[in-house]
Amino acid sequence: MLSHSPSTPLLGLLLILPLLAPGLAAQQATLHVSGQGIVSAEPDRSRLILAVETEAPTAQAASVDNAQRMQQVLDAIRGVGVTGVEIETTGYQVIPLYTVTQPGEPSAVASYRVRNQIVVRIPGVGNVGRMTDAALGAGANRVVDLAFEMSDPTPYRREALRRAVAEARAEAEVMAQASGMRLGPLQRMEGGADPATSPSGFRSEMVMRAMTPVETPVEPSTLQFSARASLIFAVYPLGADPDLED
Repeated sequence: MLSHSPSTPLLGLLLILPLLAPGLAAQQATLHVSGQGIVSAEPDRSRLILAVETEAPTAQAASVDNAQRMQQVLDAIRGVGVTGVEIETTGYQVIPLYTVTQPGEPSAVASYRVRNQIVVRIPGVGNVGRMTDAALGAGANRVVDLAFEMSDPTPYRREALRRAVAEARAEAEVMAQASGMRLGPLQRMEGGADPATSPSGFRSEMVMRAMTPVETPVEPSTLQFSARASLIFAVYPLGADPDLED
C-alpha cells in the first residue's frame, strides 16, 4: 500500500512485482491519504453550570438551607427576563464530613455538605454575564463551567467533513501525478467529525467569594468544528487501462 510519506518507496516494489513473478496475479497498487477540515463559527448559545453548596451539623438542616438558597437562585435567573432560558438539575449530593482523628481511633461525622448543581442554557451570548451575577447574588457559590455552543451544530460538522474529504482527495491527486500515476477508484474511506472546541473558552472550577458592583465581563470565543478523512485509492501507471488490470 502506498503512503503519502516520502520515506516509503513502495510504489516501485508494487509495480515491478509482476516482472519478478510473472506466474502470480499483479498486486493492485494503492495510495493512502488523509485530510482534515476545520470550520469556524460564532456561538449562538451559552451554557452556564452553577452549584449551591451548604453545610450544617445535620443532613436535614443542610438540605433545607440548600433548597431555600437554590430556589432564590432559580427565581433570580428567571427574573433577569431573558426568554428561552432552559434550566436543568444535573446533580444533587449529600456528603458527610468526618472529624480528623488519631490513627486507630474511630472517626465521627462532624457535619454534612449538600451540593445542588444546575445547567442553565441561555439563548445568545450577550446575557451570560447578567445571569452569572444574578445567580451569585442570590446564593450560588460555585461556577462550575461556562461554555459557548451552537444550537444546531450539524451544518458545521458536515461542512468540516466535506472539507476533510476534499483535502484528502486533492492530496491524492497531487501525489499520484508527481509519481507518474493516476488515480483509480476509491477503495476505502474512513473518518468522522469531532466535537466542537473553543480554543479560548472559559472553563474552570472556582469558588466565588466576593461580588463586585459591575457586571461580570464575558467574551465569547469562536467555535471550531473539525473532521478527518482517510481515503485509499487504487492507482495505475499513466496510459494503463484499469479494466485490463483486473
